[in-house]
Amino acid sequence: MRPKHQFREIDRQRHMIRAFFAAIAMEAVALFLCAAVVAGITEKLSARQAGNGLLIYGAIDLLTIALSVWVYRTLAQAWGGASAPTWSLIALGLAATVTGLVMFFITVVLLNR
Repeated sequence: MRPKHQFREIDRQRHMIRAFFAAIAMEAVALFLCAAVVAGITEKLSARQAGNGLLIYGAIDLLTIALSVWVYRTLAQAWGGASAPTWSLIALGLAATVTGLVMFFITVVLLNR
């Protein structure tokens, strides 16, 4: 039979994994909504104005990367009861960056510019 501290460690890891994927899902939903709004607003605008909309989307993209790391750290502390490991913060930052790049290119395609 396992000692109780091993079960607590397994629960902590499970909560950290949930926090990781919750942060990525939050970022993907936020970026999708932002892409839809930017594409809808800039649909009838000139190319220069649409470029400005894309610039605003890029700034929001960077903010959501930082926000997703903050959300992950907060959820890991609240759910897991411990600080998130540094390697998982780096992995989340890389995953958030890749998600942001994919959504940025989807926005460029939606703008058709």
